[in-house]
Amino acid sequence: MLKKAFVVLLLCGSGAAQTKASKITKDAPKSPPPVFEINLSEDSDLGSMPWAKDWPAPTQGDCDGEGNLYVWRWPPGQGLAGFTSKGIVTFLSGQMTDIPTPFAHGGFVSKSAVYLGVDGIENPSPEEKTAEDAEGHTFTVRSTKGERHRYIARFDKDGTYKGALKLDLPFYVSTFAGFESGTMVAQGLDENKIPRIAMLDSSGQLIRYLELEKDMSAVSEIPKKEISYGGGQADAGAIAMTSNFTPSNGKLLFLRSLASQRVYEIQESGEVRAVKIKAPQGYDVEGLIATDKNWLVLFRKPKPNSAWSDAQHSLFEVDPESGQLLREYRVKPPDTGVSCFLNGEFWALRYKDEKITVARGVAEPYRGK
Repeated sequence: MLKKAFVVLLLCGSGAAQTKASKITKDAPKSPPPVFEINLSEDSDLGSMPWAKDWPAPTQGDCDGEGNLYVWRWPPGQGLAGFTSKGIVTFLSGQMTDIPTPFAHGGFVSKSAVYLGVDGIENPSPEEKTAEDAEGHTFTVRSTKGERHRYIARFDKDGTYKGALKLDLPFYVSTFAGFESGTMVAQGLDENKIPRIAMLDSSGQLIRYLELEKDMSAVSEIPKKEISYGGGQADAGAIAMTSNFTPSNGKLLFLRSLASQRVYEIQESGEVRAVKIKAPQGYDVEGLIATDKNWLVLFRKPKPNSAWSDAQHSLFEVDPESGQLLREYRVKPPDTGVSCFLNGEFWALRYKDEKITVARGVAEPYRGK
């Protein structure tokens, strides 16, 4: 599952550690998890991508398990670019000739294809409005009017555009992901602002809604009050926009970032298993990192009365059965985050000198500064 994540200071590591997960028992003492440090090295074989210094530096990309790493292009709406063994491959909204005025956001990468969520506007016309800020200064807001539709654009892994599915569903698809068969899971709000999550077939048609225990989608009416969200409050729409799917060993993991400590493991059959993550004291569950071993979970601790970017971040390996913390990972400077752990290695994006490259490595027991 692809997601946009920018400039996150992440305390984060371990190849060897991930392959030898400790078995948690009820009688095990609650000692702090051991700490490992991830040491990354640049992979020059995958090339580099220009990245302007005034753009937000991406600290997390998306891996496909085949040795490729993908990042959203900037400014928003353009699509994706992939670091691959065949060079930089692009998957861009400019290729979507069958979608009117395409704007790409959300999607996922499978082992065989790339899928992008796209908003399209039929019969577009520009519109300008005058607005006023809190200090009374006026400014112009430009937008595009027209009939809006949601699409899923499909690409081969070599960047060849294969056409789009025009969705006709009883809810707006904020985020989605899929299985190798083409079956998908999607979530968003319906016309009554009620959260929905559902299975779709390979043509984007609704199969059935899923029931997630204690999730905000398990309601029959609009939530009457805002929901706790990362130290503050947010409405259902904002939370749906930041809820994401992450691939995990043939299944999909679903998380409502900063609004829940439950991870829902979804199988292609529609069976759902809920696991409550045992977060460190004072931390929210922020996100999941794709991995073919135990789960990797990002945590965020808000600082009262501080800017969003001032929050503290941590990365832990988590037991997928119990939700217990197994190991803490920290990324060795200059890197600040990782994108995935696959085939025994951590993968990451590295920004330096107005370009992005790929870095790879493993982790070892942390020995201090």
